[in-house]
Amino acid sequence: MPQEIALYGEFSIRETMMYFGWIFGMQTTEIRERLQFLLNFLDLPSESRLVKNLSGGQQRRVSFAVALMHDPELLILDEPTVGVDPLLRQSIWNHLVHITKAGQKTVIITTHYIEEARQAHTIGLMRSGRLLAEESPACLLSMYRCSSLEDVFLKLSRKQGQQNAAPAELNISNNISLSALAFGKAKDNPVYVSQESGVVGLNFHQSKEVLISDTNGSTYALASPQINGLNGSAPGVISQAVECDDCGDCGSDCMQLTTRGK
Repeated sequence: MPQEIALYGEFSIRETMMYFGWIFGMQTTEIRERLQFLLNFLDLPSESRLVKNLSGGQQRRVSFAVALMHDPELLILDEPTVGVDPLLRQSIWNHLVHITKAGQKTVIITTHYIEEARQAHTIGLMRSGRLLAEESPACLLSMYRCSSLEDVFLKLSRKQGQQNAAPAELNISNNISLSALAFGKAKDNPVYVSQESGVVGLNFHQSKEVLISDTNGSTYALASPQINGLNGSAPGVISQAVECDDCGDCGSDCMQLTTRGK
C-alpha cells in the first residue's frame, strides 16, 4: 500500500475490488466474499460509490482494502492509519496482529504515530535516514527507562544530535612528545602544535577553530593560527618547539590564544 492514492477515480469501490482481484488471479465469487468482509471491516461507504467522490480518508481505506484483498503473505504498508479515526485505527492494528499470529504472515509498516507501533513485534526507529534502534517495544522501554515510545525516540534523537555536533577529538597524554606536529598541510589554515607539558587534548571544530585543553582544567581557543615563520622557515611552518610558560598571555605572533575556560 503506497502513501499516495493510486486508484482509478472513475471506478466504483466494487469495480476497483473486482479489477485488482482479477489481477491477483482470484475467482469472482471469492472477490465478492472478500469485498463484503472488507466493506464491514474498514467501514467503507456503499460499494457503488465512485472513488473520485470519496473523501481522502475513505480513499486511503479503499487502498488498504486493495492491499488486503488477496490475503498476501507479505504486507508492506506506508502509513495505513493516516486520516483514520482512533477506533478504526485500533481495529486495523488488531486485525494485523491477528493475521501475523494466526495466518503466518509478515507485516511491515511505516508510521509517524510512534505509540501505535507498540503492538508490533519489532520496532525500528529512524531519523534523518539513520536507524537509531531496532528492538521489541518492551525492550526499548526498559533499555532507555521511558514510559512511552515517543520518549524513547526523543532521547535517541537528542543523542544523535549531540553525536553530530561533537567535534572530532584527539587525546594527547603527557608522556607524548610533540615537536612541531602539523595538522592538515593542504588546508587553508594549517594548525601546528609545539611541545607543551600541560596539553591533554585537542578539539578540532568544523569552523577550523582549535581548542587546547591542559591539565589545569583550562581550555584555550586558537583564534587565529597565523604563523609568520621561525628560524628562516617558510610562512606557516614551525621548525622548532616554542618555549612558553603561559600560552594564554604570550605576546608572540606565533599563536594567538584566548582563554575559554572549561
